[in-house]
Amino acid sequence: MFFKRPSFYTSLQHCFNRKKKEPSNIKDIYDGKLYKDLVNEGILSSRDNISFLFNTDGVPVFKFSKVSVWPLFLVINELPYEKRMAKEKQQLF
Repeated sequence: MFFKRPSFYTSLQHCFNRKKKEPSNIKDIYDGKLYKDLVNEGILSSRDNISFLFNTDGVPVFKFSKVSVWPLFLVINELPYEKRMAKEKQQLF
């Protein structure tokens, strides 16, 4: 669904094309040592691979219920921050 959008693949290349004013500053996940290692010699060395941030947390449906809901939150790390955190992308279904 995302790849059908004309600018999606271009947006995924953001981490390779961005310019920082101060190279030593840590501004995003791309600046961390582990991410850099994965880009330089790991699974992310191919520009076609992507990585995710995945969060979930259970919430009881009712106060005294044994049933709970576990919403999933998935973020594509390679997108620019504004697109990565856009509310529209949180609804995949």
